Amino acid sequence: MELVIEKPVTVITPTVGSPKLIDAVRSVANQTYKYKHLIVVDGHEFVENYKKLQHDYSVMQNVYTTIAPENTG
Repeated sequence: MELVIEKPVTVITPTVGSPKLIDAVRSVANQTYKYKHLIVVDGHEFVENYKKLQHDYSVMQNVYTTIAPENTG
């Protein structure tokens, strides 16, 4: 029998607060790998869009957020 060691992965998702972000979060949550999910909000001007979506998530475990200081396009 072969011993398989799964290394955890980090998924990085850039966003401007698109409503489709919830689909990406759910897709990552449904994976079998151990993971951490980092969401990068692309500039302070999109923080409110992201906050509106955040309360709808039922799968926010292992999800971390950072905000880019400016929109990087």
